[in-house]
Amino acid sequence: MNFGVRNYDNDADCFWLIEVSVGKVVLLTFIQLSIEASSHSAFCHFDGVRIFDGNSTYAVLLAEHCGFTVPEPVVSTGNNMYINFYSDGAYTYAGFQAQFEEFDPDDVGQASGCGGDRHLTDTSGVFSSMNYDGSTTYDSNAHCHWLIEAAISQVVEIEFTAFDVEYSSTCDYDAVIVYDGSDDTSVILGTYCGSVTPSSLTSSSNTIYVTFTSDSVSERTGFQIRYQAIDFTDADSGCGGNTYLTSNSGSIQSLNYGISNYPSNAYCEWVIEVSEGLVIEIEFQDIDIEGSGQIGRASCRERV
Repeated sequence: MNFGVRNYDNDADCFWLIEVSVGKVVLLTFIQLSIEASSHSAFCHFDGVRIFDGNSTYAVLLAEHCGFTVPEPVVSTGNNMYINFYSDGAYTYAGFQAQFEEFDPDDVGQASGCGGDRHLTDTSGVFSSMNYDGSTTYDSNAHCHWLIEAAISQVVEIEFTAFDVEYSSTCDYDAVIVYDGSDDTSVILGTYCGSVTPSSLTSSSNTIYVTFTSDSVSERTGFQIRYQAIDFTDADSGCGGNTYLTSNSGSIQSLNYGISNYPSNAYCEWVIEVSEGLVIEIEFQDIDIEGSGQIGRASCRERV
């Protein structure tokens, strides 16, 4: 109730029954969530939204959510889903917004939210924000995700071929986030917004997870990403040349070194391996990287 206008009411008790075609299931995707949470409990004691796997509250409880983190999509096992939103008499917040879709049970879990499959297992391919054609803008309140998975012995390399996402200094409004793993609990390789095309990225294992979110204003034309599965020894460092170096001596450098400044949003990595019984010595011959004026790794906004 009141979503996008003001906070939800106290003592709310709202119900929705979603029914799709027989033989199909319901996919419920949360777009926004801002509901009072229980500070000392994992349960939603005060306000919350419950999702049931059937046509009433007597059905199996699939999920119960409160707080401020957008949860993963919820899928029914049959053609009905029952939703209950409740609040107590104290604090209120903006509430929640969700969208539902009818899906074939065999296809559920495969939708990215931006069109096309979520789980990409081809050796190479392309994916993008919804509506991408270089001029049409993406949708408001997008919540899209892709899992790219290669063979166990390979890594995943992604290249941004186009990029135009609403800018903010901290990418709080719209953003593409790339994770070095299979979900959003993995290490973040980069968070991107604006119109500067990010550098290519390479996973450290056989999976990369990509998310795209947008708010309700200032949509842009979006992005397109090309991916490929490659052998670890052939992976690009992100700064030119291979990630995997096995010579007894050599040199590495940042992008554009000796020509111009390195680009924004660079992420480069190298693995140096020598024969057993030997050690590796590295010597910095030159360094000029943005600092904070303070000593210490934690204070470096850009670092090696």
